[in-house]
Amino acid sequence: MITLNQMAYRLLDIKDLKPDIHWIRSTAFSIVDTRALLIRRDLQNGTRVSEHIIQHIPMMEVVKARLIEEDCYDLPLNCDYYRTKERVPEPIKAKGFSGFTYVGTIDGKTPFSSIRQNLTGLKRGSRWSCNLENENSYFYRNGYIFVTGPRRKFIRISGVFEDPIAVMGLTGCGDDIPCDPFERKFPVSRDLSARIRQALISTELQYPERDDYQVNINE
Repeated sequence: MITLNQMAYRLLDIKDLKPDIHWIRSTAFSIVDTRALLIRRDLQNGTRVSEHIIQHIPMMEVVKARLIEEDCYDLPLNCDYYRTKERVPEPIKAKGFSGFTYVGTIDGKTPFSSIRQNLTGLKRGSRWSCNLENENSYFYRNGYIFVTGPRRKFIRISGVFEDPIAVMGLTGCGDDIPCDPFERKFPVSRDLSARIRQALISTELQYPERDDYQVNINE
């Protein structure tokens, strides 16, 4: 197991830089960005998704979706839609891979079927049925996972995400799980960790302004 802080400290030590809080946070965000870049490149090259990079959100509340408020004017109105109450962090997408490895019931035994990103078959006037009695489907839009079919109060989500820190913020803490996401197990394999370090060793790290390390790393 390796944490994001440990990765940042090791890189700063290699580059002989003072490990103050600003360097640590700035370097940690560089690690997050580089991880996403390398994973996306691997996926595009057909590399199999490793379990080491997958994160799990065991339980997310689902609420009734209002299509007008959600800017979903293109969806058929005769369907019932629900969505996650909280936003779901952006998954890492690649050709043939949505970024999600599981969306379904919280026991992990019943995956929902995925509706393609262009929502083919869900357009108005289509014959596709979104109100099947015992089957759920899902799609990701506007930062939420939308679910059609029978009502679910909670769902489980697994996937490969751009920002692991944001995902950790949705999974709770306590007991053996640190509340500080920088001290939690970081979703990388040993090989990926080494590749990230090698990529950043050859990069000139910039010392941030005093509050720069607080910016959104997706920006």
